[in-house]
Amino acid sequence: MNPPQSFDNLIPKIAKATGFQEVVKRLSTGESKLKLNGIPNSLSAFLVAHVRSKIDSDILVLTAEMEGAEKWRDDLQAIIGKDNVSYFPAWENNIYENTALTQEVSALRIETATHLSQGVRRIIVAPAVALLVPLIPPHALELCTLKLQLEQHHDINTVLSHLLETGFDQVNAVDNIGQFSLRGGILDVYPNSANHPFRIEFFDDEIDSIRQFDVVSQRSKGSCQEAIIPPARELVECQPFYEDYQQRIRSTGPKTEHLEALIEKLDLGESLEGLEQYMPFLYGFNDGLFEYLSKPIIFTEDLSDITEAVNNFVKVVSRNFDRQKPNGLQPEQLIHNADWLANKLENLTTISPTTIGQTENILKFGASTVKNHDGDIKLLQNEVQRLIESNYDVYIRSETQGQNSRLKEIFSDWPEIYFGTGTLHEGFFFPDAKVAVINDHELFSRKKRRFRYQRFRSGTKLNSHAGLQRGDYVVHIDHGIGQFIGIQHLQIEGREHDCLMVTYGGEDRLFVPIEQLDRLRKYSSSEENAPTLSKLGGTAWEKLKERTRTEIFEMASELVQLYAERKARPGFSFSTDELQHQQLEASFPFQETVDQLQTMEEVKSDMEAPHPMDRLVCGDVGYGKTEIAVRAAFKALFDEKQVAVLVPTTILAEQHFHTFSERMEHTAARIEVLSRFRTVQQQKQVIEATKNGHVDILIGTHRILSNDISFRDLGLLIVDEEQRFGVRHKEKLKKLKRLVDVLTLTATPIPRTLHMSMMGSRDMSIINTPPQDRIPIQTEILAFDEERISEAIQREIERGGQVYFVHNRISPLGNLQTKLQDLLPHARFVSAHGQMPARQLEQIMMDFMLGKYDCLISTMIIESGIDIPSVNTIFIDRAETLGLGQLYQIRGRVGRSNERAYAYLLVPKEKPLTKKSRQRLRAIEEFTDLGSGFNIAMRDMEIRGAGNLIGAQQHGFISAIGFDLYCRLLDEAMRELKDGQNKDFPEPDINIVASAYIPDEYIPDADHKMEFYQRMADAQLIVDLFAIREEMQDRFGRIPDPAMSLIHLMEIRIMARQLGLNSLQLDKGRLSFSFCTARKIESQDIQHFVEKSPINLEFELNEKLCVQASVNGTDELDCIGKTRNLLEAIL
Repeated sequence: MNPPQSFDNLIPKIAKATGFQEVVKRLSTGESKLKLNGIPNSLSAFLVAHVRSKIDSDILVLTAEMEGAEKWRDDLQAIIGKDNVSYFPAWENNIYENTALTQEVSALRIETATHLSQGVRRIIVAPAVALLVPLIPPHALELCTLKLQLEQHHDINTVLSHLLETGFDQVNAVDNIGQFSLRGGILDVYPNSANHPFRIEFFDDEIDSIRQFDVVSQRSKGSCQEAIIPPARELVECQPFYEDYQQRIRSTGPKTEHLEALIEKLDLGESLEGLEQYMPFLYGFNDGLFEYLSKPIIFTEDLSDITEAVNNFVKVVSRNFDRQKPNGLQPEQLIHNADWLANKLENLTTISPTTIGQTENILKFGASTVKNHDGDIKLLQNEVQRLIESNYDVYIRSETQGQNSRLKEIFSDWPEIYFGTGTLHEGFFFPDAKVAVINDHELFSRKKRRFRYQRFRSGTKLNSHAGLQRGDYVVHIDHGIGQFIGIQHLQIEGREHDCLMVTYGGEDRLFVPIEQLDRLRKYSSSEENAPTLSKLGGTAWEKLKERTRTEIFEMASELVQLYAERKARPGFSFSTDELQHQQLEASFPFQETVDQLQTMEEVKSDMEAPHPMDRLVCGDVGYGKTEIAVRAAFKALFDEKQVAVLVPTTILAEQHFHTFSERMEHTAARIEVLSRFRTVQQQKQVIEATKNGHVDILIGTHRILSNDISFRDLGLLIVDEEQRFGVRHKEKLKKLKRLVDVLTLTATPIPRTLHMSMMGSRDMSIINTPPQDRIPIQTEILAFDEERISEAIQREIERGGQVYFVHNRISPLGNLQTKLQDLLPHARFVSAHGQMPARQLEQIMMDFMLGKYDCLISTMIIESGIDIPSVNTIFIDRAETLGLGQLYQIRGRVGRSNERAYAYLLVPKEKPLTKKSRQRLRAIEEFTDLGSGFNIAMRDMEIRGAGNLIGAQQHGFISAIGFDLYCRLLDEAMRELKDGQNKDFPEPDINIVASAYIPDEYIPDADHKMEFYQRMADAQLIVDLFAIREEMQDRFGRIPDPAMSLIHLMEIRIMARQLGLNSLQLDKGRLSFSFCTARKIESQDIQHFVEKSPINLEFELNEKLCVQASVNGTDELDCIGKTRNLLEAIL
């Protein structure tokens, strides 16, 4: 259900309340100061929406804190829709830092200003401090906003210059706001104010069409008449503005000496990015957002709270000035203060809560908030019964449709309740309207999530790791290992072609036509050194490939046998879910993602099956794998089976113990933990209780694999962070796997595990969808710099957060703590490592979780699964010494909330890094986007190799033939073993003389062109090529003849493969093709060919069937097209 519709039945009922009518009446008669009493914020959101519908005026909701603003924004968007609410955020960075505003903050501020300047009536929600900092003034915004309409004439170069001067970045493909790209006469641009980017097609200098397109697919969505493009940054760099800037600064008088660096940048015409704090000098000091508002109605939170928040912000800015004094400019020269804001509000219409003790001239609503029921259904039932008897309409709201369905089933005996999707941050009882609104998170103590701005780029596509770059080593399936030099345009038999040039040993060169690109794969292996290049024409490569194929076949046989044994082995079939399962799921304190729900269904299906489960759940850090484990454990408990949870570290065991205990507190389950945080006596008691069946869930480290631990009736084993366990432990796990269901959780599966899953020898679920408010972690590789480190720690502390500082050796921790304490004397530091006494370590970790320290300096003990949402900055010292999986796991310890998180990978100054270290650091910096864990594992396979799938002998073959070809041979072997034979026909030999390539003038960017070549080569179905063809036409315009010939050639190759052709030749209008011997041709097949063919066919039957035909076309492309149509007809 869409948010605007979800409250449609409730809005009219609430609007009839006396208090709502009275507010509108007083505002209409000119009353400018209204005080309200007894109205919770969520009910106030309905009042704001009601006032907007009755009075034509700008409305601003002003809050004390950012968190409050985000709650107001979410509630208003749930009530009246996202398109009617604008969020105006505060700056996140230190005003004296000279760092650019984050893209999402800048975009939201400009978007709000743009809508106001266009007269769009929206409700604006802002924290008070957002009004204190500079904002681009209306005259500058108007001058810098580009308005493009159909059939207008614009010089495209002038448009490009304007975009660059107003802060847009030129890229090859637009995937984020503030970007543009140009391909021939097609301009893609993504302005801040648009929900989707624009694709503007020019015919000479006339705008021929304007479309919007999807960022992920790059495909057009629909046409529009105009594109309004405001600047991407508030501080623009157009030439007329530069002159105004210089004039204004020089007229400031004595202050000019503090602006010398800025003046120099202006004189040299340098970029002003990151200098937004100087806007008062460059544009002139103004009233910020109030410049755009015309007689607004302002709803405020408690004015004393707002004043306190503003004063605190000004104090922080003053402290930064005192500490840094970077340019001598006082805070009052750059920002406004509390007195200015109070003066502004005094002269405007405001609606605010009553102050303590105020009794006169107030509007009383008599509403109250809903208390949390903590999952107590009986208590809720009594409350609902009382409300219904008092003639209340009771509304229970859910965040998702799935949760809504669960609640309907749980409360199916109560027909008087109205269920629906779309929740508020707090429910309320409103006697005046006889309405009660209760949210699902209040029924089960769930946590209502705030939504952050989400228009940044999506996670990197999974296949991106395979892209060919110049200099990469490649493997040709027929010729062996070579080095890719680049794309070369050649003339062959008078026809033009793009070929991939590959060099081999002995200075041999191979030119691989683009249509045969599928024969070529990127070489990757764990070897540090470059591979030995093959020599063309020899037999060594074929012998090596055959030897490898034999070894792989033996190994694949073993894999298939293991898989078959497990499927054939009888196991315990768990019962289907009942009401108690739904109540547990409904009490989950967060909102499930689609992938999470899908994974849970797969786990349930496995557990209910008659054979033991062995499922790997690969989910990014913080994506909800633990909840999957909790629900699986409860399913096992419900059938009176015991559950073992195996984790790699003591601290993670403690955290899981708390999580499982909290989630199952309303059940009778007994949950225990075995770790060194427990005394010997406590451990003995737990072991004995487990043996007797009194412990339902046992959580622990590898201690629970010890011989002295036995279960009365173990039904489920959950293994968390599988990559942390060694071979010895895994052998013990194998024995358990024969008997019980096993659920394995990991964020970065070891390559062996991942690849076994991909080969079908293990079941795997992937959770790729990020939680609703998760933001990518900003990652930076940094040479050890004390000043930068102290600045980053200070920034995190000032925004109320905490910091991790990780070093992987114990001995330097004390010196590090001393050094950091000297840099930041006021900060509270503590160090911890795994060799501390258990009680001391436990106390330190608990104190840190409770916020008693600002920064934890530790070894890798934080790597596995410790979740502290307030920690949003992490330093990883000597990052070059850590593995890729480790780096990813540690970085995942931050960014667990909806705050921007920062990760700094520290490397020594002036010390060269090894090739592997550089690869790892580049990979972790590259995959900062959401859902990168799976990509990290794929990259890890390239860097480390796939490991030993079964035995050590495989490692040498991966190095010899490259990982991609190894996987291809393994995949073939697995399919042959599973199906009894390899059903694929041999690759047909296609010989068509034609100019088939993508011209440079059509797709100028070599990487883009290579991407399309690879996608065409990898296409397995005609529909895949059709999608590529549509995308090319949409993104780059009409497809030129050589590119269309190439697409037809690829289509012919696919259909020839499907028909079982051995060869196909087209030369001078004469077509001939033959079938391979494995393709059995019957008489009815020939009859089918004759009936379906659009042209006459000639048949010749010897050892194999040969077919010939005359293809008469107007030109080369027409002949290829008719050949393609013939094959499609007889397929």
